[in-house]
Amino acid sequence: MRYPLRGFLWVFACAALPTGVPAADLIVEPAHVLDGDPISIRIVGAPPGALATVHAQSVKISGSGTRRAFYGHATYRVGEDGSVDLERALALSGSYVGRDIHGLFWSQEPALDGTAPAALPALADPRTLAPDQIVLTLQIGGRVEARKVLTLDPAAANVTREEVRASGLVGAIYTQAGARKRPTVIILHGAEGGFGYADWLGPKLASRGYTVFGLVYFSPASEPIKDVPAALNLIPVEDLQRAYDYVATRPEADTGRIGLVGASKGGEFALLGASTYPWIDAVAAFVPSALVTQGFAYGAGETDMSSSWSVKGHALPFLPQTGMKEIIAKYRVPGGEVHLARVRERAMRSASPKLIAAATIPVERSHAAFLLVGGGDDQTGASGESVARVARRLKRHGYARTVEALIYPGAGHLIVDTGWRPTTTHNSGPSQDGGNAEADAHAQADSWTRMLDFLARTLHPNP
Repeated sequence: MRYPLRGFLWVFACAALPTGVPAADLIVEPAHVLDGDPISIRIVGAPPGALATVHAQSVKISGSGTRRAFYGHATYRVGEDGSVDLERALALSGSYVGRDIHGLFWSQEPALDGTAPAALPALADPRTLAPDQIVLTLQIGGRVEARKVLTLDPAAANVTREEVRASGLVGAIYTQAGARKRPTVIILHGAEGGFGYADWLGPKLASRGYTVFGLVYFSPASEPIKDVPAALNLIPVEDLQRAYDYVATRPEADTGRIGLVGASKGGEFALLGASTYPWIDAVAAFVPSALVTQGFAYGAGETDMSSSWSVKGHALPFLPQTGMKEIIAKYRVPGGEVHLARVRERAMRSASPKLIAAATIPVERSHAAFLLVGGGDDQTGASGESVARVARRLKRHGYARTVEALIYPGAGHLIVDTGWRPTTTHNSGPSQDGGNAEADAHAQADSWTRMLDFLARTLHPNP
């Protein structure tokens, strides 16, 4: 369901509330919270048995600066004590139903121009919102009772970012001012390349007691970065060693406690790095591949590409991606759907057992604890199958370290987030990443919490 809103010319109504009438309130605690931390939302002082609706608004701002407004709502039955706790309350109707504290967040849909429904209360003007804010408006019986602003802080106030260019190494380091000898996490981005993933995750982890280095090993030609390859082809695994050597020079970093967090192609890189270097203590691999796959460059055919990765200048054995160019061409066809996982599925069916064995990442050589996260309906990288494959291999070899395999059956590829953002636009364009809005959001929220717990147990960050 979509909720059309004409020209975003919404008015504020709180000032028009009747005076002298006891009003219900909306309690949001804390009002400022580090993105990914728990939130409490409660309705208090409401008429017992009444129907109370909470409306949620947020905005996303694209890399080009375009603002996109989102809107969702849910209606609850007020309890006998006049309260509703959104963590446990049943949403009877709205943009989501059921018991889910994240529901008002992930179920928001893009707000379109048009005529607002008569039942829609006065809402906040989305032009006033920052991308880290969510406006929550409480409505009971057609009356706006309260409006609160929740801010999801991307980082603690004292987190710093420093871009790094040293000896062929490109990346960024994130830490809290004055930090010393904190466990270190190296972030590995996916096929999107560039700084984006590290700039999103790095400050969040730095705020929670880590020194973080985001390694930039690839950036597409459409967003070039000096000294960074524009093709994800024959990327040296030794880039990880260079990252380690660099952070070892930093007083903020404790290189006796090193973890990797990689997503998608970065998850593949993380598994490969752990199987190569004994100094890696923990790996959180989100939607990874269990096999080394063929390299690529946007706009190039697969015949021009070798392995994604190299060691000492030699290509590692890889699973070919035959047919990728034809699949990618569907991006330019009106109504075309791109299911990248189909290329992998065909490759797995046609490859010989010998080729698959050669391309399989030898994770049993690792010394790290593993957190493996996959989507059971991943239509981009079939990550659920890969996570199961890696877990089976480690078990078969009697792996001594912790292995936690999380496969979310109804979720797709886009499960790297905190669970507090709209997921309703997943699969809305040519890219069919699998899953659905609710399953993806639940996978995000659960795996985010599990990742923080995993890193805390394996790397022991400072208070």
